Amino acid sequence: MNIYESIFVNKYIAKSKKDRLKFELTTSKNRERFMLRFCHDAEKYIVSNKIVFHGKTKDVFTKKMIEANEGIYVLSLKYINGLFMNIYELQQYLNTEYMSVIVITNSFALIKEENENGSNSYLLNDNG
Repeated sequence: MNIYESIFVNKYIAKSKKDRLKFELTTSKNRERFMLRFCHDAEKYIVSNKIVFHGKTKDVFTKKMIEANEGIYVLSLKYINGLFMNIYELQQYLNTEYMSVIVITNSFALIKEENENGSNSYLLNDNG
């Protein structure tokens, strides 16, 4: 587990789920399980008062990411070990990836659930 993954779990994941999810970030096989948890049931893992937006639009996330102007770390089944992207790569990826995606920066996180009839997304922030 790297620093971005640690930030995500420590800031945004419910206390009762933290140890399990930290464990799942230790190997590729477990990382797959970690990502699959966020396909449909993301809300049961998130600290609810960290959610600043929940819905089906990506415009608010794009604006927030451009404003942040910081490293964008992406976890998904395709990028199971994580990958840094710039804002333009991320926009394209979010529009084409149908499985869950987790985006982590120093100041906020985005969870996009699996795309079925429009995916639910969550914008998470410490100030939520």
